[in-house]
Amino acid sequence: MLAQTARAFDEAALRVNDSQPADLVRWSQPIFLAVVGGGAMTAISGDVETAVRTLADIVGIAVTRVAADDPRRNFLVRQADPAGRAACRTAVSSRAGHIVDVEIEIYFGRSGTLMRCINHEAMHAFGFRSHPQAAPSILSYRERGMAQPSATDRLLLQTLYDARLQPGMKVGAASQAACGVIADRLGVSPQESLDVCGAPAPADRRLTAFGPRIPARNLQNSH
Repeated sequence: MLAQTARAFDEAALRVNDSQPADLVRWSQPIFLAVVGGGAMTAISGDVETAVRTLADIVGIAVTRVAADDPRRNFLVRQADPAGRAACRTAVSSRAGHIVDVEIEIYFGRSGTLMRCINHEAMHAFGFRSHPQAAPSILSYRERGMAQPSATDRLLLQTLYDARLQPGMKVGAASQAACGVIADRLGVSPQESLDVCGAPAPADRRLTAFGPRIPARNLQNSH
């Protein structure tokens, strides 16, 4: 469980779009959420706000609903262009590891997947810019039947926003610190924590997108 969850964190939080290694980003300011558009967007605006507030409550970030033209707005959710790409998407802007702006586009072309889309993209918006495919997570495309964040997602969020991790933290340091946080939250033995979180990283924790096996301490737009 520790190795699987630590690897899921690395894959979700320390990459962009399943390949590019990336330093840690997260919110460190209140969220001012605007949901724009009529019709279909009006019908799901409550679900969108609930999804964002649910994740924000886990990590202790305040959320305020605002109008689209409010100068404080830093989190925008709107309908995707039906003539564009047939997928929901999220764009995350950050400075020095601090998320400063998010835009989510909701695609309505696939019936029965809206709640999954909303919650999947909301997880991206909180700092998980990639996908832990082997984990029981709403971020995984293998879990297509999952519509709500899982217990693993909650643990990943709690880890990303733990005080032992900091915005802008480099990949190797963030990976090792996150593993320690997860070990503490799972209550594993000191020996298991050392075996999994020590360097070099075991094969089942390495980020395969980074190429050959690399010691964890040296490791250097989502949809």
